[in-house]
Amino acid sequence: MSSLDKKSWAIETRVTKLGLNPQKNVSTISAPVFRGSTIAFPTFEAYEAAERGDTHDDITYGLQGLPTVNELQNAVAELEGAFGGLAVPSGLTATTLPLLALLNAGDHLLMVDNVYSPTRRFCEHALKRFNIAVDYYHPTVGGAIEKLF
Repeated sequence: MSSLDKKSWAIETRVTKLGLNPQKNVSTISAPVFRGSTIAFPTFEAYEAAERGDTHDDITYGLQGLPTVNELQNAVAELEGAFGGLAVPSGLTATTLPLLALLNAGDHLLMVDNVYSPTRRFCEHALKRFNIAVDYYHPTVGGAIEKLF
């Protein structure tokens, strides 16, 4: 069945089918759980090919490319209708990665005052070192936030 046909399935059906690929998963119905951080390669050239994404597996480090993580990322992307997904190992990574990706030196960030405390520490220390101004607003500010822009 084509992926186009699958998109017409009800969300409840799609959820039960995501990640099921016995041909890819050593004949298991769902992806086995892989736990590892160090990936061994038969040659340095094989490692370099994986780093470039030239191989089917492109596993180079345990946080990148393990089948368990790939299946999760693909499943969330499928459910959300996204091009792709990214799973990260911690809440702090999930909150700071977008900030680092989108902010530049000289920018001004408005952050809700009751933000996750490790993220607040990141804003107070790391972002300020990058010359990014951070102001906090009360979570109930509502439409008055426009005045802070």
